[in-house]
Amino acid sequence: MMDLVKLPALLLCAALASGCSSVVQLNVRHAPQIDLGAAQTLTVQDFSVSGQVDLAVGGEGDVLRNLLTRTIASSLAAPADVNVQKQHHTALVEALLRNGHFKVSEGAGEVRLSGHVAYKVQDALSEKEWKDTQSGDKKERYTLTRTTTAEVSFQVADAQGVVLGAARVSESMQRKWEGKDAQEVRKAAENQSVADDVLKVVSATAAPLVNRIAPYFVLESRTLEDGDSKRIAEGNKAAEAGRWDEAARAWQPFLSSHVAEDRNAALYNLSVYDEYNGQLEAALMKLEQLYNATLQARYAAAADRMRQRIEEMRRLHASEQARAAAQQH
Repeated sequence: MMDLVKLPALLLCAALASGCSSVVQLNVRHAPQIDLGAAQTLTVQDFSVSGQVDLAVGGEGDVLRNLLTRTIASSLAAPADVNVQKQHHTALVEALLRNGHFKVSEGAGEVRLSGHVAYKVQDALSEKEWKDTQSGDKKERYTLTRTTTAEVSFQVADAQGVVLGAARVSESMQRKWEGKDAQEVRKAAENQSVADDVLKVVSATAAPLVNRIAPYFVLESRTLEDGDSKRIAEGNKAAEAGRWDEAARAWQPFLSSHVAEDRNAALYNLSVYDEYNGQLEAALMKLEQLYNATLQARYAAAADRMRQRIEEMRRLHASEQARAAAQQH
């Protein structure tokens, strides 16, 4: 089964930039971390939620009073757990539907997804001294950095409750406010909704979670090699424009070139052509040939990446066969 959607190659460097390497993008299919075999329907349970919010509020003065103020403000700013739970459930179902590998069942699916969402919001106020260039006076500048993180621990179990796999995913974001006065910086931060940031980060965990349990596509870049010949460069430009067969015809004659740079460039670029066409074993053979001839680390790394892709495709093929067999019964 072809694992590369034949999208036109994307030119990633500006045409005006002289000497810029040719870069193409391939839409690469990856296998999930957790193999759910023949399962086709999945039930998403409500995940439990816990959170911690620590805001930089208050100022100079009584330590106990400021601690109490900070605790109360943090508690009021925290989103309700039920809202986080609903947001996570909605985002996760939407991500599963976009992926399309599983049907989402409101009843008892073949497998069920459950887990826990833990979020954390933490403010850090820092002070930096600087010198006024006009007066020569030393002054302070304050920076408040708010870091919002969400970690989702989940497991997938079959209808009998047997756990098929478990993993964790996490997302984070930062906001910064700067100013000459600490109180002004704190007040500026208070205008940003903590709850909104939490819900946004929690939603962002849905896509990577789905990628752990379902096949997915990722655009991956490959940098073509230039060689010494103008003809190879012409082939690279054809690949950038999506004219892959034309590019391959341009590279092919250089496989027997007496110029090592051209020979290696042609062999590597043709390995990318093979990968584009889903011919992963052929791509691996070319990369191993390159490494054996040059002993260069970049070719060894490319060969390792290809071996991993081949193994992923083997697992995907086995899973698809199991699903097809299940549908026949």
